[in-house]
Amino acid sequence: MGESISWFAVNGLDKEAIYRRAHLIPTGATGDYAGGNGARQMRDGWTLIVLDRVDHPLIASTELQELSSGCDLVACNVEEHVMASSSEAWRNGRRLWHVEHLASKDISDLGTFGHLPENFDQIEREYRQRQAAEDSSKPEVDYIFDIPLKLAQTITGFKHDEAPFDAFELLEWRRPRPWWRIW
Repeated sequence: MGESISWFAVNGLDKEAIYRRAHLIPTGATGDYAGGNGARQMRDGWTLIVLDRVDHPLIASTELQELSSGCDLVACNVEEHVMASSSEAWRNGRRLWHVEHLASKDISDLGTFGHLPENFDQIEREYRQRQAAEDSSKPEVDYIFDIPLKLAQTITGFKHDEAPFDAFELLEWRRPRPWWRIW
């Protein structure tokens, strides 16, 4: 336990176009994404970008709107320290749906927005049944946390706590400078 990352996956753009839009630069190294930024190809044409912290600036709505222009994009935030997770999908600059769990509100908290994928109801039912089987007075596992992440995995093939963990192209993110800043 203890991951605190963001990630997004893009389908419909080549890797170099994603890097340009996101201001990501390959370091020339490959390896595990732990503690840094990394990219790898996933199934069905998805390119995965894992970022070094939760709520990374690239996961802001304005950035996702821009990044998803002309393509499909799924983004996640994972904060295991406080059991908060979210996933969302974008297409051509428009948010399609968003799912969010905040255990600090309530262990059963799950907020949704938009037209959710068809498999959402099945995933939610399965994980709520698992949660119900826990001791409700002091649950040791937060199964609701996994609902947004599992939903994203069914689309992109990636979940932060399941393989693959290696063979990432390591990246550096360079925050673009405002046009008015000359130093």
